[in-house]
Amino acid sequence: MNEGSAEYLALITAAKKAGDVPVFASVNCSGASAWTDFAKRLESAGADAIELNLGILPVDPAEHGSAIEDRMAGIVSTVSSAVRIPVAVKLGSAYTNVGNVAQRLAGAGAKGVVLFNRFYRMDIDLDSMSLAAGPTRGRPIMRVFAG
Repeated sequence: MNEGSAEYLALITAAKKAGDVPVFASVNCSGASAWTDFAKRLESAGADAIELNLGILPVDPAEHGSAIEDRMAGIVSTVSSAVRIPVAVKLGSAYTNVGNVAQRLAGAGAKGVVLFNRFYRMDIDLDSMSLAAGPTRGRPIMRVFAG
């Protein structure tokens, strides 16, 4: 949330000033309160809707998939109740029943689902020949479409 957040918020504000096209802000956070806090900031910056880029990595082999889905629904519920603008969820394809997950998220307050997400990637640091974090965010691009 902190890396480039000021620039991203400024981009949203600039996009809103540039025309009448709705602005959907995409966000990826970690930590329950970070999602809500940043969603409020996106709404204040002028976003017309928010896309939650939910990608909870299953790191505990004992954790059931339904527990991860419960956390996702909790995030959607909390964010949806904290903002007045619509909230959508971007999902990956690695669910046994995407339709069921979509229904659960809709029940938690999501107004839409975006399929399918491209998740975080690892990179190889050639200098140290070790795994390294890949790009943490995409380069912001403002597109203006003529009607």
